[in-house]
Amino acid sequence: MSKLYVFGIGGTGARVIKSLAFLLASGVKLNSTIDTVVPVIIDPDQGNGDLTRTKQLLDLYIKINKKASDPNGFFSTSIKTLPELIDNRNHTITDKFKMLELDGTQNERFYQFIDKQNLDQQSNSLIELLFSEENLNAEMSVGFKGNPNIGSVVLNQFKNCAEYRLFLDSFKEGDSIFIVSSIFGGTGAAGFPLLLRNLRKEDSDLINSNLVANSNIGALSMMPYFKVSPPAEGKVQTIDSSSFLGKAKAALSYYSTSIFQSKQLNAFYSIGEEASNFYEHNDGQIAQKNNAHFLELASAIAIVDFTNHLNGFNTQNNLATETVFKEFGVKKPESRKLNFKSLGDETRNAIQVPLAKFFLMAKLNEFIKSKPGDFEKSPWFIALNEVYSNNGIYNLQIKEFERSYMDWLDEMDKNDISFEPFFKDVNYEQLLNFIDGYNAKKPLWKFWSNEAHGDKFNEILNKEFKGLKKTDDKGSDYLNLFHLASKKQIKSLIK
Repeated sequence: MSKLYVFGIGGTGARVIKSLAFLLASGVKLNSTIDTVVPVIIDPDQGNGDLTRTKQLLDLYIKINKKASDPNGFFSTSIKTLPELIDNRNHTITDKFKMLELDGTQNERFYQFIDKQNLDQQSNSLIELLFSEENLNAEMSVGFKGNPNIGSVVLNQFKNCAEYRLFLDSFKEGDSIFIVSSIFGGTGAAGFPLLLRNLRKEDSDLINSNLVANSNIGALSMMPYFKVSPPAEGKVQTIDSSSFLGKAKAALSYYSTSIFQSKQLNAFYSIGEEASNFYEHNDGQIAQKNNAHFLELASAIAIVDFTNHLNGFNTQNNLATETVFKEFGVKKPESRKLNFKSLGDETRNAIQVPLAKFFLMAKLNEFIKSKPGDFEKSPWFIALNEVYSNNGIYNLQIKEFERSYMDWLDEMDKNDISFEPFFKDVNYEQLLNFIDGYNAKKPLWKFWSNEAHGDKFNEILNKEFKGLKKTDDKGSDYLNLFHLASKKQIKSLIK
């Protein structure tokens, strides 16, 4: 079995990794040869709100994954951090989701980073020709705020980072790499080509660099898909979304000559839309906590697609023999409100049942926790009751993960390009009518009414629990039970 390293650069990279975590939690499968995903987030803005949410979600995922035993069920794909892969080596990395630490980005301005004050006159004149006064005085602790010219200088340290060397140390033959970045900002637009150049370069001083250089590498560049509102009165506008499209075109032109023509990638994905969705103007740190967007989910699906085509890629002499180019589209591009039926058949078939299963489990848990008395005499509940105890896996991890999942769906629904696959406020009596576009012609079964008190759902769970292959872990049995029960009911609805 092999690993997939996913490098998420900047805020966009972190949000796409979050979407990928939800896909994997629901049971979306990668290539059968991949059993582990290793997320590596590159962002000098260590207080970024989007980054913090992603790290918290990944931490929950890892804890729940330890209970997963069904290879086709919830949380079945392993997610690991770089330190976990080299647990028998001495290293100074203690953060569970350590970003590539970039020296000098936390407490310095750009002119200090390049040591401008100690350069001779000729060098200073050249620096002032290449960088504006605003560039030179830029604080780098919150990223590069749409300035790839700064980012390209600062980020050119990848191979000197302890985390990068740990990545090389953990890399094995058969492992693959995927890079996610935006093309219209500063961190992503600059970081992607620099990272790729280091990955494709063999260095005799770096262990396993030959394996990395000859691995299959895919990448996704996010085109402009949102705009930034003007700053509050009295604040300086440091991010101007009117320049996004021009920066994207300039970056694509550079990628064409420096990356595509030299076949450094096995696959390149691009995605974007005419941005009419506005995010607040924030320089970074905790205030940068943007709503999830459907295109971030689509980008995570691109990662899945890349793994499903790994067998068709070929890399020789540190370069791909061919670069495959892919774009993402929907069936009804004129509609601003999307559901599963808006997606292409391959995409819909990959994610529809898993995401619906997870949604159904979350909704059922809401009811079980609100009326535990309706279930306390059921064999399945008696056997697995400890799961719902104060120290059980549900209260410690799953409940929070389900809440984040519901928030993620709600945020995607609120964007201008809205993705609402489920009726989130559906009542429990007709719960199987929760998938938009798949309303049951007649009640397949009523979960509960004032009279039924959940008896029908208890019957289904009891039946599945009776035939369930039990393990030594109640948390594992719980995940397997809800996976099987929800899968059968959803497949009966959308067949």
